[in-house]
Amino acid sequence: MTQTVSKSLARFAPLVALVALWVGAGSAQAAEPDGRSPTLSWWSVPFDFEDTDLLSDSSDFDGYTETWWTDKWGIRGSRYETTLSDFGDEATGHTSVDVKRRFFSLTDSSFVALGAGWESIDLDDGATSTGLRFMAEGRLGIGDTVSLYGQTSWLPELDDVAGRSNLTGQGFEAGLTFDPAPSMSVRLGYRRFRLDYDEAGGTGTSESNGFILGAGFHW
Repeated sequence: MTQTVSKSLARFAPLVALVALWVGAGSAQAAEPDGRSPTLSWWSVPFDFEDTDLLSDSSDFDGYTETWWTDKWGIRGSRYETTLSDFGDEATGHTSVDVKRRFFSLTDSSFVALGAGWESIDLDDGATSTGLRFMAEGRLGIGDTVSLYGQTSWLPELDDVAGRSNLTGQGFEAGLTFDPAPSMSVRLGYRRFRLDYDEAGGTGTSESNGFILGAGFHW
């Protein structure tokens, strides 16, 4: 029992670190109302078990926090996991940090931003691969309380690990946010991530995708 609790706490340790990052960045003066926004979400992950017709749903939590220091520059940290416990597989986790810049801003809630950062991927066999990532993000405000958002990431070269080489990754997420109360937001979206690599005997692909439901605060 104690070992199980310890493993559960360890899984959320990176998220705690991200919250600490947000708190530390809070000393900076935000240039707009939604300058800081910690968010926690739940997402469902369909998993197609190889060589069978069995389809199972798994689920886990994710979280991100971001701060805009000016109307142009911001930093974002995120963590999410995919747990396929129905099949006895270990969790895979993604931790990333990006520095981004707005290149086009129509309003505070309508903008396009580009950025670069770093991502660490915990693979299901216990190995970890890290590498540079590039990202693009867009948001379109609809009225005073609803916004559409989309973001994509590209990992051109990750570390070779556990017999896998030439690892590359592509991520995509899109959805909408709704503000039911001042300084509070609800997020509904869809995420997909694909990892391609070479291994003995050919090439391989690992993919996760699913719907996201989350809530957070911004000010």
